[in-house]
Amino acid sequence: MSLEKFYSRPGHLIRRLNHLNVTSKGSQLLRDIHPMLERSDKRILAPLSEADRLFMELLSRLVQVNNIYSRAPLDTTLQEDLLAKSKGAKKAPRAKAG
Repeated sequence: MSLEKFYSRPGHLIRRLNHLNVTSKGSQLLRDIHPMLERSDKRILAPLSEADRLFMELLSRLVQVNNIYSRAPLDTTLQEDLLAKSKGAKKAPRAKAG
């Protein structure tokens, strides 16, 4: 399977900079595998106590909240949208990096 089907690069090239943009096909793939990732997460965390699972969730939130301060922040838009959709919530407002 060729990865070019799932991402695209802009036309301009800067030697030290790579921009990757998810294509619509790549976005669909991410939506398709999301239920599998959810099942995997549940299976991995199943041996933990409820308190330990809550602790892991809080750690995950801490990482996500501080993502914008990273040297290479991830664009988590699709992940946030899928999470909100799976919980029946509205999209969360986006924080501005700065």
